Amino acid sequence: MAHVLDPIPSSVSGRNEALALVVKVVALSAAGIVAGGTFAVWRGYPPQGLSPGTFVEMQQDAIRGMNVLFPVVGAVAILATLILALMERGGRRAWLLAAVGLFVVAALVTRFGNQPINAVVMGWSPDAPPPGWEALRDRWWTLHLIRTAVTCLGYLALLLGCLMPSTRRPPSV
Repeated sequence: MAHVLDPIPSSVSGRNEALALVVKVVALSAAGIVAGGTFAVWRGYPPQGLSPGTFVEMQQDAIRGMNVLFPVVGAVAILATLILALMERGGRRAWLLAAVGLFVVAALVTRFGNQPINAVVMGWSPDAPPPGWEALRDRWWTLHLIRTAVTCLGYLALLLGCLMPSTRRPPSV
């Protein structure tokens, strides 16, 4: 009788099972950090309603803390998920490749949408944001909502790719 904590058989066999497990842990951990981080910003730090100075200070602090770290962790998530997809077959591979695609879309939104705005905001003074600063804030927020949704969908696809039953039959005992 299978126990709930028994690993789900993979289409990866032999020596590669240990490697696949390590790659799976890295992919799930890195993607979870990124998805959790974007979700936390969405739920915990909506910028509408903040005073101009508070918005600039909070955004600049967040940029200093995450602008390099999150893209690196995101790249690890993409690479580990891609490696895992190449190791798997069938339905698992399809879900893992979908996760890679979604993570790449989120990375592109970040790199070409959010980060250019971040560079502009870093030049602002909290005491005197430029006229019309709200439009840039709102554009950043819209892009953040897009990347949050895409990242969370990617994480769901990664989970399905890791947890769904394998099409390969486990060895008989």
